[in-house]
Amino acid sequence: MEKIDARTLSPEAQHEIRKQVVRLRKQGLTNKMVARGVGISESHASTIWQSYKREGSKAISLGQRGRRPGEKRHLTREQEAEVKRALIDMTPDQLKFPFALWTRDAVRMLIGRLYGLEMPIRTDAVHDVPGGDEHPFADPVHGPAHPGCEAEGVSHSGQSERSSQQTRQTLA
Repeated sequence: MEKIDARTLSPEAQHEIRKQVVRLRKQGLTNKMVARGVGISESHASTIWQSYKREGSKAISLGQRGRRPGEKRHLTREQEAEVKRALIDMTPDQLKFPFALWTRDAVRMLIGRLYGLEMPIRTDAVHDVPGGDEHPFADPVHGPAHPGCEAEGVSHSGQSERSSQQTRQTLA
């Protein structure tokens, strides 16, 4: 049987392969025979079997994949919201940054100034939106500018003028 790359399979299919390996090994087949029959490498069959012997059925059960929500975040949700407000309400040159528009470097400098954090170059803290499909600067309540909002003391971002002034004072 041709070997398959199990990494490309769904978690459920991977789980089925693990169950098959354990069942066949319990029947007395060698890792080599199991690997040929299931279509995986001999070393992978051995790894599955050794894990099963150490930890039991827990070792081959389906687990949650990927990062957990909120894991390894650099900023709190409140800090992210404050950074987003600053990005919406002000331009970098208003904050005496050497940029005309918000760039990745300008956002890193802003976070450094606000919170004293040195953000890694590949990290976009303000883009770390749960689910990943929501635009990071979208205002879920107000959306784009609404006619008449400015007259009521609310900016186009839905932020009150007092809140905007507090953010400006923090950054000054």
